[in-house]
Order: sequence, then structure tokens, then C-alpha cells
Amino acid sequence: MKVMFFQLPYAEIGTGIALILVIWGIYDSEGKARLIILALALPLFLLPLFVSSAVPRLICFVGRLLLGIGCYIYIKYQNSVGSL
Repeated sequence: MKVMFFQLPYAEIGTGIALILVIWGIYDSEGKARLIILALALPLFLLPLFVSSAVPRLICFVGRLLLGIGCYIYIKYQNSVGSL
């Protein structure tokens, strides 16, 4: 008898958190920063839908995580500078 264990989808959780941070960064930013975030986010989130190879998917996954981290840093920086 084979026992199946539940495995957490860590990649999807990371992508979801990155998407939330990107949306929050777009909402918080204005002007050029909003365009830069959108220009980086659109290819990273849409390219895996059209490409079936593993290497571009991995590059987009890492890019989405880095973009999410960048948006988090941007949000924290904007809030700390705005409160001075």
C-alpha cells in the first residue's frame, strides 16, 4: 500500500505573494515607477503562458520572485520616506 503525502505548492505560493506585492507596488507608486513595475511584471507573468520550455519558465519564476522582493523594498522605502 502506497501512502500519499500532501505537498505544499511552494512555487505557486511564492508567485501569489509576488503578484500581491506587485499589485500593491503599482497601487502605491505614481508616474515612471508605475510604468517600470508594469513593464517588468507583464512579460514575467505572461511569458510562461505562451512558452512551454522549462528554462524560460524558471527564469520568469525567479524574475517574479525578485520583482516581488523589489516591490516590497519599494513599498517599505516609500512609506518610511513619506513619514519623515
